[in-house]
Amino acid sequence: MGGLPALSHLRVPVGLYQSAEYIRTHGKPNDVFQDSSFDSSYLAAAITERRPFVERMLVYVNQYANIVEERTAVISGFMQQRDTATIYATAKRLGIRWFLLHPEHPVAWPFAKAPMFESAGFRVYRFD
Repeated sequence: MGGLPALSHLRVPVGLYQSAEYIRTHGKPNDVFQDSSFDSSYLAAAITERRPFVERMLVYVNQYANIVEERTAVISGFMQQRDTATIYATAKRLGIRWFLLHPEHPVAWPFAKAPMFESAGFRVYRFD
């Protein structure tokens, strides 16, 4: 059997792709990122080629359930913080350099309207 390999017909929102690509091209290989949807499809991690702080896996793994739930709660609280100094300190403490915000996920950050990059409603923030 020769020819081209089969291609995936998975559709990726252009804003998600371009935002994740921005992180990949502007980030460092060891950077950690966080996706506001917790990247359950693994698309953001695949495109960014970066390690997420936490992602909700499609397959439930009992061994890591407590860690995933704890980190998910931390990120949910992080998204509701209002003090800029606290937000940056929290990101540093967690080791998160990049945050990929989906259009349907609100944050309370005072600088939310000033992302590092934006495409089709998806926003990228850099913490360093």
